[in-house]
Amino acid sequence: MNTDRQTFSGLLWVQWLLIIALLSAVVVGNYIYSEFSLFYRVLVALGVLLVTGGIFYTTEQGKNLYRLALQARLELSRVVWPTRPEIVQTFIAVMVVVGIVMLILWIMDSFFSWLAFVLLG
Repeated sequence: MNTDRQTFSGLLWVQWLLIIALLSAVVVGNYIYSEFSLFYRVLVALGVLLVTGGIFYTTEQGKNLYRLALQARLELSRVVWPTRPEIVQTFIAVMVVVGIVMLILWIMDSFFSWLAFVLLG
C-alpha cells in the first residue's frame, strides 16, 4: 500500500483555482448579464469553457481523462453491433414479455379490486 501523499505544487493550485474561478464566472456572468442576447452569452460561455478545458488538459487529471476518452473510443470501435434483424427480434421479444407482465398485473389488480369490493362492501 502506498502511503505517500501527493502534494499539490503551487502551479497546480493556481490551475485548479483558475478553473473554478472561470467556471464560476460563466455561471455568475450568465445571470448578471441576462439582458444581453443569449447568442452572445453562449458565445462567451463557450470561449471561457474552451480556455478552461485547455487549462484542465494541462493538469495530470486532464491528461488522464483525455487518455481515458481515447481508450473508450478505441474500445467502442471493437464492439460488435447487432444487425437490424437482431434488433427487431429483440424488440419484439421485449414487447411480448412486457405485454405478458402487463396482463398479469391487470389480472392481479382486478382480483384485488374485486376482493376489496367484496370485503368492504
